[in-house]
Amino acid sequence: IRVRLDRGRDDRVAAGMPVVSTDGLVGQISRVFDRYADVMLTVDDGSAVDVVVQRTGSRGILRGTGENEGYKARIQYLLRADEIQVGDLVVTSGLGRRFPPNLQVGTVSNVEKREFGLYQLAELTPSVNFARMEEVFILTAGARETSTLARGQPGATP
Repeated sequence: IRVRLDRGRDDRVAAGMPVVSTDGLVGQISRVFDRYADVMLTVDDGSAVDVVVQRTGSRGILRGTGENEGYKARIQYLLRADEIQVGDLVVTSGLGRRFPPNLQVGTVSNVEKREFGLYQLAELTPSVNFARMEEVFILTAGARETSTLARGQPGATP
């Protein structure tokens, strides 16, 4: 699931730059052209974001389900012993320096604890309403305070 922005290489946008809205993390720039760029949303099945459950500090990897309707994601690799509850706020961890820490990602909507294994699985409802998103900010490399405002067109590219 991708969104096309009206900013591109001419505006110094580069692949890998984080994209946020006032509601939280949207995704990252995946492809750049002279006058536009594509964003891979956090709910895309190719997306992977290191996240933290804010209440407990439990870490996992957020992966989108890739569903065209519903905009859902799952948190994988949460340790089975970690206390995760429905309603917990999930934020970016900042590890890997791809995304700044503490960007809101969403809330836990379901927890699946299996009887065996090392991990549990949690479903996440994103904090961003992708169906109604109109403006986003591109966080430019090197200066997180500087950003470029862009207008998105959901569903512009497959």
